[in-house]
Amino acid sequence: MGNTAVRLAKSRHVPLVFTHHTMYDQYTHYTAVETPAAAKFIGALTAGYADLCDAVIAPSRDVALLLRRRGVRSRIEIIPTGVDVSRFSRGNRASFRARYGIPPDAFVIGYVGRLAPEKNLNFLASSVSQFMAADRRAHFLVVGNGPCDHDIRQTMADGQLTSRSRLVGLCQGQDLVDAFHAMDVFAFASHTETQGMVLTEAMAAGKPVVALSGPGVNDVVRDRANGRLVSLEHQQLFAQALAWIAARTSRERLQLAAAAHRTAERFSMRRQTRRALDLYESLMISRLDDDEPTIWSRAQHRIEAELTLWANVARAAGHALEPEPSHENDEAVVRS
Repeated sequence: MGNTAVRLAKSRHVPLVFTHHTMYDQYTHYTAVETPAAAKFIGALTAGYADLCDAVIAPSRDVALLLRRRGVRSRIEIIPTGVDVSRFSRGNRASFRARYGIPPDAFVIGYVGRLAPEKNLNFLASSVSQFMAADRRAHFLVVGNGPCDHDIRQTMADGQLTSRSRLVGLCQGQDLVDAFHAMDVFAFASHTETQGMVLTEAMAAGKPVVALSGPGVNDVVRDRANGRLVSLEHQQLFAQALAWIAARTSRERLQLAAAAHRTAERFSMRRQTRRALDLYESLMISRLDDDEPTIWSRAQHRIEAELTLWANVARAAGHALEPEPSHENDEAVVRS
């Protein structure tokens, strides 16, 4: 589809915008070839594709910086996917808890998303388990499905925490909104995100977030303001961050909730849509003085498109076959 977009944009002489919302090179475990070379090929191919476009939408600063490091010279605009703040602001906490047997006074740590390896759920479940072992009020609410469902259940069973765990499967519509409202804190440990969309959904529901520092997350979570940002992947540190939220007074929790909601407003769908439209309009204006394409120029541009697409594949393949840089000098520096 992306290659077709390049061909159409070139032949019709219209701007092409690529929205980079997935770190494709970190998902090779879903392909038949899971090797470092495959990851390098995919990363280089994606960066090369971005350079064929007039502009790239990056959903976070970290993605924009990564694209620059990978040599992308095209215009990059940081525009996250907007969240429907009004929708996630209205939920029924009590009814959701009652439906799944969660006590009204429980402190609920929640997670929403795919239960997949790239979400770092073994670390998350182990960290939450460590916190729950120290706090009898704590319950774990997991919304979603996927191959890691069994692993999470096993971690809870190993800690004798099954009775305080609720893996409720996929929730949609108002059920999803109610699930967010049933939580007291949202926990997140993924390293592969390009933006913090699920985080802003949780914050629109007034929930503080405890998350590992990483792409997408760093644009959303402000440590001790709207949640806790954990800089190191260490279970005890993550558990301590959850405990910090649990130890807040009622007034302090209201302050965290208000700060979370203000953060969600910054990422509202209305604001982000306006920014995307501004980008499209600026690109269209830049083409106003260009001549209308003729049948011959369209043919020429189509040929150019094919050549650039093949050149991009060749460059990515060459990058994948390059040997890994030696770290011997680095080790010598460390020893010295």
